[in-house]
Amino acid sequence: MFPRLRDVENARRPDTPTVAAALTSAGFGTLTATSLWEVRRHYADREAYLHEIGTRTGRSILHELSDHELAHLVGELRKRLPDGSVVERDRWTLWRAVLPARPP
Repeated sequence: MFPRLRDVENARRPDTPTVAAALTSAGFGTLTATSLWEVRRHYADREAYLHEIGTRTGRSILHELSDHELAHLVGELRKRLPDGSVVERDRWTLWRAVLPARPP
């Protein structure tokens, strides 16, 4: 709904090629990236979730929206989310890099 937020989020979170380049330039070798999903919270129903979105609790990116935009987002989510419980998940990427062995 708000494409400019993608740019804000992308600036906050480097992608794997950026991390790989930084680690390589620092002398690291083998790099692996693993993605995982963490359950942030279970909500009893859609309205409990929308209430938290509407108050911007724990979501700094939502502070980029005006109150009017936030109300629009909540309205659209109300239309799109099914009735019932909501499980909110965060996606994380873990990078592992190995320093090459140094000769004795």
